[in-house]
Amino acid sequence: MARIGTSGIKQTARAGNDIDLSIAGDPGYDPNTLELQTEVDVLKQQIAMILYTRKHDVLGVPMLGANLEDLIYSIRSTEGLIENTIMRQIQMFCPAANRYSVNAKVAFFKGSMRDIAILNITIDNRTKFGLILK
Repeated sequence: MARIGTSGIKQTARAGNDIDLSIAGDPGYDPNTLELQTEVDVLKQQIAMILYTRKHDVLGVPMLGANLEDLIYSIRSTEGLIENTIMRQIQMFCPAANRYSVNAKVAFFKGSMRDIAILNITIDNRTKFGLILK
């Protein structure tokens, strides 16, 4: 099974072998940083890539991607289904996830036009990032 990124780096060690893909406007963006500094940063980037990728978008790895947008707006989706789908993707494609406690939590709220979903990703019981999907 294909894996994203590197797996042999430590949490506190310089990552040094994975490029920082963040852009201006992203939380924590630093224009002077080209490489990710820690394994947790690598893991966060891998998870973000999974969340924003649709299945069959990556040539040669058709199962990579959480199909997040399709899941959120599907009539049949539940919080548990979305959480399980994301966690399966993380376990399958993020090698560093084996060394950390990673959790995905989804909550739906009633919006004025349509429902809103909030996704929080925690690594070792600390919220590392979240998404609001309207």
